[in-house]
Amino acid sequence: MKQEQINDLNLLLELLRTSSSEKLQRQAFEKLFHFYWKPLRGYAEPRVADEDIDDMLQDMFSFFWIHRQGLLAEKIKNKKDLEKWLMDFVRSKAANIRKQKTKRVGMDDENFRQEIDNKTVLKEEQIYFVERQGYEKMLLKIVDTLPPDLRLVYSLKRKYGYPVERIATYMQLTEMQVKEKFRKAKAVVEEKILQTYKIEDLL
Repeated sequence: MKQEQINDLNLLLELLRTSSSEKLQRQAFEKLFHFYWKPLRGYAEPRVADEDIDDMLQDMFSFFWIHRQGLLAEKIKNKKDLEKWLMDFVRSKAANIRKQKTKRVGMDDENFRQEIDNKTVLKEEQIYFVERQGYEKMLLKIVDTLPPDLRLVYSLKRKYGYPVERIATYMQLTEMQVKEKFRKAKAVVEEKILQTYKIEDLL
């Protein structure tokens, strides 16, 4: 990597750390987002299913944006620190996803139904990890606007990691119907997230 590119990345971090202008901070964040998205996607591919990668990276960058001041003050001083944090996040989240899916796949249908019946699937504070409170609250407001069937499919798949075939069995739908409902729900959620975190052009 060229020295000037390294310096540019460090300057972007410094801008995020010190600028009093949210527009400038958002511009710096957008550049970091686009610079690291593809490399991190490649880094994640051997570690987690392709269908989970984009959601995982979106969660990571949203978490970084919301908690940027604390992260930049305590953990991330330069480009090297940032890349270590990003890779640690991907490894940790990928391991959690694999563990969760392994557990779910091993459940029989009776246990599956029992667990769903015994838990409040749409309970707000449980959709994302507790440490992501800022992003969680925003996401829950969006999810709550979905029609009930889309909301249920989205929550089962995103929060609990249930495979499509299990959701189809529980909801008495075809797997194709479940996939289509999740696609619609995900599209609405992502569109509203992008609107919330829209990167405004500098004046």
